[in-house]
Amino acid sequence: EITFQTDYTQPLGKDQTLEFGAKAIFRNTGSRADVDTLNAATGTDFGRDQTRATNFDYDQNVQALYGIYSFKLGKKLNMSLGTRAERTDLSADFRTTETGFARDYISVLPNGSAQYAINDTTSLRLAYSRRITRPYIDFLNPFRNRIDPSNISYGNPELDPELTDSYELSYNTIVRRVSLNMSLSARRTDNAIEQVLLPPNAQGVTESTFRNVAANAYYQFNIYFSAKPLPKWDISGGPDVQYITRRSPALGIRRKGFTGGLNLNTSYRLPNDFTLSSFAFGSLPMPDLQGRGPANLFYGFAVKKELFKKKVDLTVNAFNIFNSYWPYQNKLNTPNFTET
Repeated sequence: EITFQTDYTQPLGKDQTLEFGAKAIFRNTGSRADVDTLNAATGTDFGRDQTRATNFDYDQNVQALYGIYSFKLGKKLNMSLGTRAERTDLSADFRTTETGFARDYISVLPNGSAQYAINDTTSLRLAYSRRITRPYIDFLNPFRNRIDPSNISYGNPELDPELTDSYELSYNTIVRRVSLNMSLSARRTDNAIEQVLLPPNAQGVTESTFRNVAANAYYQFNIYFSAKPLPKWDISGGPDVQYITRRSPALGIRRKGFTGGLNLNTSYRLPNDFTLSSFAFGSLPMPDLQGRGPANLFYGFAVKKELFKKKVDLTVNAFNIFNSYWPYQNKLNTPNFTET
């Protein structure tokens, strides 16, 4: 990966600024793997199995131009308006399947924000942006993964990028030793890339691939705080609640529901340059296009000792020490089949 970038900022009077720049990213990747398979019909010798090999090259080149105009309206309102234009040039050669593609497209990605200062420590911010998410190479590679012969997966080289429109209203304040951020946001993607599980065939084998088949919307309320109850004690984190809708006319599926999560971090400085810290992250199951994903829980504890006049840190970590395992369960429910 090679990146070239240049940026320029020009003040226009006291309360106005113009920024613009250019960026170019050149990416090249590939993968080659051969598989030797035991052929029971011919004896005990292993032979090269071309149907399980993978061999491809992939190039992704992006050139972008952007501009942002920032200005003030009065003493308390700061605003910015901008846009970004990107040209994406893709090419792939999947030699194993004797397929490939070459395509290019231009994406225009506007953005803007307005921030109002209620006082010196409190502000409101309203923002909009459009973002592009290009499909990962694993989503594009048509190589058929047969490690599990009952569940075969492969990519789709015809995938288009996702375009997401985001809107956010946030409130920020500082009260004594507590910093608080509350935000209400909405994101919508009309051509979302989803992993699609196909109905089992006559032999009971299921196949999964990726398609642009969904329109997804996320409505999110988030609280994040950081506090210092004591001079040597820090604590931060907060809850997150989302309402998600997923709709796919192509598959005849509509999903909606709530999910949420909680993230907490804390640390306390002890004498002799010791620090105790811990964290916890948990999330509820999330509605997927064809079912519901798993819940998650991850937590840890750490002891840190600073050595050699605080030039070296020695840290001992312990993760999930009260769990021998965590069950990740996916439930799929489609008009054609169900799976757990």
